[in-house]
Amino acid sequence: MGSAHFADFFSREKYEIVGVIDGCDIIQLEGRACDFSALLDWLYPGGLSQVIDLEPSFFTLACLLRASCLWTSPAAKAWVLKKLKERWPVDVGEISSQFDLLRYATKAIVLLGACGEASLIKQAFYSLLCEVDVESGAQAEIQSQDSDSPPTEMPGVHEGEYYHEPPIWAAHDSALSRRDIVRFIRLQNFAAQRWRTLTLKAPTYGFLSNGGCHERSSCLGVFKKIWHPSVTEAEFSDRGRFDPLLCLQILKDMEWEEQGICSACARDCRERWEYERQRFWDDLDDELGIRGSNSRQRQDYRVVLLGNFEPYSHTITL
Repeated sequence: MGSAHFADFFSREKYEIVGVIDGCDIIQLEGRACDFSALLDWLYPGGLSQVIDLEPSFFTLACLLRASCLWTSPAAKAWVLKKLKERWPVDVGEISSQFDLLRYATKAIVLLGACGEASLIKQAFYSLLCEVDVESGAQAEIQSQDSDSPPTEMPGVHEGEYYHEPPIWAAHDSALSRRDIVRFIRLQNFAAQRWRTLTLKAPTYGFLSNGGCHERSSCLGVFKKIWHPSVTEAEFSDRGRFDPLLCLQILKDMEWEEQGICSACARDCRERWEYERQRFWDDLDDELGIRGSNSRQRQDYRVVLLGNFEPYSHTITL
């Protein structure tokens, strides 16, 4: 064995020899062939780690991340996570526009969970929130973890991306665990409640009625007149339950000055809405159990999951 990396990897003490071909021992590894080939590609000089004219596909990155965890390659894992973070930057201003992540949200959740990797999990859940309505599409997307369905081939490859082999996904690559289904339901409840709290009534910030800044009428009164037609009853408002970050940005971008809000109050409101965007994003750590915080009062709910998987009833704390 010429490779120092594989000398220990194929140690006789680690694996059972199942045969011999041309004097070479045959061993059977756990895991998937596509994962092992991704690791070989990454290790090979001039292979995946040296590609500069193409971006590694998510399929290849997923295979390599699984391989790095199963066969303990910290360097490969660090390289994959760096590439994923470059592909999907953690920027509140860009989360809603990461359409590439929308395509892979469920697969990313399953992958990161299987590898015990918390980074990017919040982005993946939020992307799923933006794309899936529980009452319409979620049950088609969310499957039981024990699915025995055959592998499914991804429709085509994406131009400008590097694939170490043709992208063929297993059905369980998109099968959320029961825990993740509960986390997703919790996330939907939280997003809908937060958006409703922020937009159901016109803002009542103290500076809106500051007499020193308003000679004739306060901006508080103006907001009470224009808020419902401009926000509560606006077309974008329904989207706020599934993408509050985007809709709060829409609030910030609206021309409030043209509707009678003074420039100072409009500026201060935009600052408050940006603060609310960041606060919502930070609070998702607790809602998704990423930090495991128990700092706020929780409430128990009974969740019953129905669909094309075995009935499941579980009490969760929200």
